[in-house]
This record gives sequence, C-alpha cells and structure tokens, in this order.
Amino acid sequence: MHGKSPYETAHLLVAAIRICTHQKNGTPPEISDISSLLKISAEEILILIRQMEKIGVLECLDQAGTSRYFIQDMQVLETLPKQREEKAIQAEIESFKNSRQKKNMEIENFQKKQKEKQKELFSQLNRKLKSDETR
Repeated sequence: MHGKSPYETAHLLVAAIRICTHQKNGTPPEISDISSLLKISAEEILILIRQMEKIGVLECLDQAGTSRYFIQDMQVLETLPKQREEKAIQAEIESFKNSRQKKNMEIENFQKKQKEKQKELFSQLNRKLKSDETR
C-alpha cells in the first residue's frame, strides 16, 4: 500500500473484499483472506480496515472467534483524498527543517551577542585595571 493515495488504497481494499466474497460464494472474508490476496501483512490490513470502519465504508461481523468484513457504503470512498500522503509528510518535513534553521539562526545570533558582551566586559575590566595601576 506504500506510495498509494488513501483513495487508491481504500478502493484496493474494497476490491479485495469483493473478490474474496465472490471466491467464497458470498461469505464475507477474514483478514487472512484479504491479506493473502493483496500480499500485505495482516496487521497492515487490520489498520486499513479500522480506518474504513471509522468512516463507514466497511462493517465487521464477529462470529465464533473470527471476524468477517463486508462493504457497507462505497460512496464514502469518493470523499477520500486522491493525492499521496507522502506530499503531506514532505511538507511537514520541510516545515520542520525551516523551523530548525530558524532556531539555529536564533542560537547563532544569541551566541554572537554573548561574545560581544563578553568582549565589552573584558575591555571594561582592562580599562578599570589600567586605571587602578596608574594610581
């Protein structure tokens, strides 16, 4: 599912559920069925299924220690973003880099000010020492 938009991923998951249901003569599939069809780990499938359950696309039917999944409302799929999530992540990375650069510049400016203060303090001390020596 890597590199796919949420829209594509959801459609792929729903298609897998339809195919598995067809292959089992109308019996809704288990996670293992979907996982083996898509060649994706059961954990990743479960995460996707939970996301689809939250938005009302899929529904879970628990029977005798097994969970079976069937399609509830496919129209919700059309509301999902059609762009890849990587772009959003890339934007966040850029934002983080910019904030780090800004912080680094603030630190550099602070260090420069501290050096200037230190130089000024040393020059004041030197002047004071020289004036005390001449007395």
